[in-house]
Amino acid sequence: MNNGEVTDGGEPLVDFLRSKAGDSLRGVIRYDSDDYRFLYVRTDVTEAYGGTSNFEAVVRQYREAEPTESKQEGTLYAGNHHVTVRLYDDAAILHFPQGEEYGTIVSVDPNVAQGLSTFTYDCLERIFRDSPQRISNVPDW
Repeated sequence: MNNGEVTDGGEPLVDFLRSKAGDSLRGVIRYDSDDYRFLYVRTDVTEAYGGTSNFEAVVRQYREAEPTESKQEGTLYAGNHHVTVRLYDDAAILHFPQGEEYGTIVSVDPNVAQGLSTFTYDCLERIFRDSPQRISNVPDW
């Protein structure tokens, strides 16, 4: 498993993402059914996870979730599934499945997905205002 190595530049996808996200690019991982490799990972992200070897569980989570997501295509009537976006306090994570065995995970700071972050924040605010649920840790996107 190439879970400890990070590609040293020259990767066209990373170059493209850096041109779009700049320093807000947190990481890029490509995986297949057996392995994964970092195309890029920002130093502070590596430090937060205690090293690159701790990403194996993250990659497994995305790899295993994808067949479930793909099976929903026929029930959603929204066309083909291209990407799953997860928005967290400190990251927006985009998962691009490529069939059942391959995929790419891109992590950026939430400011890169500013329109999505703002829309999500507005929805959360309204949802929690109109429901019995309460949110104690409102994100500050």
